[in-house]
Amino acid sequence: MQTLKINSSEFTSRIENANLSRAESAYAILQNAILKGLLNPGQKLDFETLQTEMGYSSGTIREALTQLKSDGLVQNEVRRGFTVAEVSLKEFLEITELRCILEPLALTKSIEVGGDDWESNLVLAHHKLTKLEKKSSEAIGLPSIEWPSAHKKFHEALVSACPSKNLLNMRESLFKQSERYRFLAATMRTHKRDPNIEHLEIFQATLDRNAELACKLITDHLNHTSKNLQEILVNKQLIL
Repeated sequence: MQTLKINSSEFTSRIENANLSRAESAYAILQNAILKGLLNPGQKLDFETLQTEMGYSSGTIREALTQLKSDGLVQNEVRRGFTVAEVSLKEFLEITELRCILEPLALTKSIEVGGDDWESNLVLAHHKLTKLEKKSSEAIGLPSIEWPSAHKKFHEALVSACPSKNLLNMRESLFKQSERYRFLAATMRTHKRDPNIEHLEIFQATLDRNAELACKLITDHLNHTSKNLQEILVNKQLIL
């Protein structure tokens, strides 16, 4: 029986505090393992092994895997069963292209209708992200363990006032898929990058309700990130 690199204990306290269902807990654990590269692209997700390592029933694991499939992180083929979705340069560029369409659209709608609560949440999210980015400014490779969550929450806060749930769901799915590539590249990074300035400019333009500038900045931010990751992934032959 194969062994998977899944550390369920990492999420125990977080899951208990969030009052998640068993299926939601299994989903969170597997999603983390895929995004961080603990489960490799194309790796078979054997039910018996997952049950043993995670302590969940086959029904719970199937529900979690089905959700991950809808996120584009897992594939399900008739003969192979569930496997971790493959990665490719073509997919990565397509994800970036779609994000450059959906992120500005969601941001524009968010700026149009966002109220005081939206602004307050955005200020708090940016403050937390900035503190972590300053701590990580001298580091090469993966930032602090808290940074991915703070980064995700900042980008979510930007668009959280968008009234279209369908748009937000599509945006979130693409964000999750792009995270796989960022984690994959981060372990191979050989130069420092300071995204703090980019985030600050996006934050300020958004608070100023300057939708045109904010959308340009978020698009430039995505393309800049894409270019850096593409160079790393291709040079290290991690994707073709």
